[in-house]
Amino acid sequence: MALVSDADTLQWGLLVKSWATGLDYVNTPPANHPPQQPPAAPPKWALPPLKPVNFDSTINGHAEQKTIPGVVRLSVGEFTALLEEANIFSGSYPPGTTEVIVVQGSANTMVIRLPPQPVLKASEDNLLAGGAYPVFSFYEPLYKQPGVPAPHAQPPTLPNRQGIMELHANRIGDYTMGLCA
Repeated sequence: MALVSDADTLQWGLLVKSWATGLDYVNTPPANHPPQQPPAAPPKWALPPLKPVNFDSTINGHAEQKTIPGVVRLSVGEFTALLEEANIFSGSYPPGTTEVIVVQGSANTMVIRLPPQPVLKASEDNLLAGGAYPVFSFYEPLYKQPGVPAPHAQPPTLPNRQGIMELHANRIGDYTMGLCA
């Protein structure tokens, strides 16, 4: 399940870049990216300050306290309000979602985001039942010539269970390890 619709992926990307850098990608035309100065005042779509979160860990048999560099927790309503301030109105959440946690690693702390087990299972079930694998339209320029209709590859169908499960595993792996750069 995608948080935003295909129509809002660019605006979402601009918002994420703004949150990650403190620069205003949202209101700066893409031809002028990257923005050169942070906004004079925090925009209404700005995240609250990220704060470090400490946790206990065992490394080589020794107890140590480690830190996730930046974390903020918002209610779904608070997060939706930030999206709407950035002109993103397609926000949708998995059923039962009550909060959103935003995490930012550092140059030496990689955050690997695991999908919730029920969401992963529902995605597998959908694909095995012949459902389409959603791909945002912004990928089309990577796979077609300008002015030529994009070929829409059909995912492997039920008789090719191995193929569809390999596609799914590759996509899940990509989702978790992407450094968003």
